[in-house]
Amino acid sequence: MISAVVGAGLTVELVRETELLPWKRFDSMVRAENGWWRLPPSEPIIPLLYALRAVKPAEPSAG
Repeated sequence: MISAVVGAGLTVELVRETELLPWKRFDSMVRAENGWWRLPPSEPIIPLLYALRAVKPAEPSAG
């Protein structure tokens, strides 16, 4: 995904990953304190959701 965004000429400003999901994706998931879902403590912590912010660079001004 990131390579495709950069390949399209955009500049990546932020990539954020989290081990939480707003929905129960797997039967073994448990509710977190904030109401979202996470894998149980017996499972490894892995990213389940990410956010990406990219911008189109400004065109150089014709001088």
